[in-house]
Order: sequence, then structure tokens, then C-alpha cells
Amino acid sequence: MPDPAPPALIRSGLLLGVAHGFSERAGGVSPTPFASLNLGPRTGDDAGHVRENRRRVLATAGLAGSPVLAPRQTHSADVATYRPGDAIPRGQVFDGDGLITDARGPALMVLAADCVPVLLWDPARQVIAAVHAGWRGTAGGIAARAVRVMGEVFGCRAEDIRAALGPAIHRCCYEVGPEVVAAVAAVTPLAPHALADGKRDGKAMMDLPAANAAQLAGAGVPAAQIDTLPHCTACQVDRFFSHRRERGRTGRAGAVIALR
Repeated sequence: MPDPAPPALIRSGLLLGVAHGFSERAGGVSPTPFASLNLGPRTGDDAGHVRENRRRVLATAGLAGSPVLAPRQTHSADVATYRPGDAIPRGQVFDGDGLITDARGPALMVLAADCVPVLLWDPARQVIAAVHAGWRGTAGGIAARAVRVMGEVFGCRAEDIRAALGPAIHRCCYEVGPEVVAAVAAVTPLAPHALADGKRDGKAMMDLPAANAAQLAGAGVPAAQIDTLPHCTACQVDRFFSHRRERGRTGRAGAVIALR
């Protein structure tokens, strides 16, 4: 049955000057196993449910009627840009796993169900970005790359950028192989013990949000301007979608941001 409550959006205190939010799983119309606020169009859920869920999220964020631009999300480290007047690809989906804009009107959205959603805002230049950071994107340094592209294309200074990392799988639940830790460690300015805890079987419990926060700091974003939300998606499947905890059969949460 549809959840009668409106969707809840988690907001970061660092981004209160811009419309944004990280969605939870309640407040939508999708049935199990996508219950209920599934925003992912490629999950197997009914397309009409996804459209209605997205409408609800945008309305809650104060962005009713805004067009949604999004990266394709192929677990890459590629970042796309959009400026007023640029051509918009079919489906309003850009190649890569991050999208940056200085356009007013469109909402940027990335989807996640354990991966780290990263929202960036430069209040000085009025530039925003939405980034999807799975372990492959993290190993490619996608968060730091987004900061560099904001500087190269839009003239942003890293010290002006504010960042919020949304609900994601945390060290307590994220078991990976040594090759994953090595790939992420190679591009992350963190001490080994701060990145992962080794296990006797050779695997490790890795802190994906901490890796992305460290990469942002390494790119010049002040630590005081990086907000890592504490919610673990795998620990709280009553509130969030978790691809790992729910064995791949689940919905997707959204991180949305737009210039007012």
C-alpha cells in the first residue's frame, strides 16, 4: 500500500543556502521490494511509480516542476558539465557519474543504494554538483575530480566549496577485498587504519564515506566545509535502500540539488 506520509528529505546544514536533500525510502507509492520511495528507473519498478516518487521528492525539496538532469551512473570517475545554452542529451541523462552546472532551474540528481551521494555547492560562484561515488568512482578520485572541473570550467575555488556526503554504507557493514582497499588507498590521503580495518580472512571493512571526504579535503575543500552524514544504509534498511543488505533487489534513493 502507498505510504500516506510525505517523503522525508535529510538536509545538510552546510547547504541550507541552496535547495537540496537526500531522500529516505518512505513516502512513495512503490510496492515491495521497492517500497516505497524508489527513484531508480532501472530497478524493475513500474515507471509510473518512479515518476510519481520523483514528483513527490521535488515537491518536498521546493522544486516542484523542475526538470531533472542526471549522470548515467556507470561506476566511472567521469564528470559532465552543463551550462545554459548547452545541448541536453536525450532523456536529460549525461555520460559519467557526476554532473556540474551553474544553470538556475534544473535540479541535479544522483541515485544510490549504498554508494556515496555527494552534493557540492560554491556559494561564491553559484555552481552546484551532484556526484555518485561507488568504490570504482572513489578509486578514480571522482569527488576530487568534480572539484577540479568546477575550478577549470566554472572558475570555482576549492576553498569556497561546501560538500555534503549523504547516507551510504559505512565501515561497519562494507566488507571488501584487499584489491578494493589498495585501489582506493592509492588515490586517498588517509592512513591505512583510517581507511579500513583488516580481517583475518584477508578482507577488510572499508570506510567509503571517509575516503571521499579525504579526497575532497586533498583537493582543497576545507574540512570544516565537508559534512559527512552519519547514516549507514545497510544498518538502517527500515529508512534507506541497501543494495548489499537487500541482495540487489531494492530501490534507489536520490540526492538532489538546485540553484534557487
